Amino acid sequence: MPLDDGTRLADHFHPGRAVLLDRTGKALPAGPWDDLLTRVTAHSATGPAALLARPDGVVAWATDGESDPEGLTAALRTWLGPAPSHRPR
Repeated sequence: MPLDDGTRLADHFHPGRAVLLDRTGKALPAGPWDDLLTRVTAHSATGPAALLARPDGVVAWATDGESDPEGLTAALRTWLGPAPSHRPR
C-alpha cells in the first residue's frame, strides 16, 4: 500500500513490530501497548481508515473510520498480549 509520505506500508514492518496505520487523524488510542507499536499516520488512496497489522503483515483489526476503541483494544490484547503494566514479571 503506497502512502503519501513516499513509503509503502510494508516499509514500516522492518523493526519487526506491529504497525498501527491511522489515516483518521484522530490519534487512535493504543494505551499501554503504544511502546510495542510502530505508528504510521500517513495517508493512502486506498484501504481502511485505520488498521492494526501484526508483525507478519496480517491485518488484525481495521475500521472504516467509525469509532471502535473496544475493537482496537481487543486486537491489541489478542495479538500483543496483556497490557504491559499488567504483565507478570
